[in-house]
Amino acid sequence: MSIIANLVLFSLGLLARSQDDCNSPCTTDYNPVCGTDGVTYGNLCMLEGADCLSEEDITVDYEGECHPAVHDLGAHCVPAILDEDCSTHAYEPVCEISGTSFRTFCDLCQAQLKTQANGENIVFVVDHLGPCQ
Repeated sequence: MSIIANLVLFSLGLLARSQDDCNSPCTTDYNPVCGTDGVTYGNLCMLEGADCLSEEDITVDYEGECHPAVHDLGAHCVPAILDEDCSTHAYEPVCEISGTSFRTFCDLCQAQLKTQANGENIVFVVDHLGPCQ
């Protein structure tokens, strides 16, 4: 058999073996992780299986379910929100792009508007829904 034929068979063997490696069983424990592809995986093993089968490199972006990317929400704060009691709002944290977590969007808006009232020309930008990691 020629060297090229041996190389082709060897490569096919590696490909087949790597495909088999991708079929490792995972537990059904739900410990969600958000992949760099924006997909929530049930646990790290499931993400690693998807990474193995994918042509792109998928790694853990952060622990927990993926939050939709949301940007420029801070720009839409209305002054009337300053009169609201944000503590009465349901806990729905948001992460501002600077890495500051706010309990609610109401809290983020109040912080932004108070900062602007003190003369700073600043807009808070939401990085994602959920607390910052």
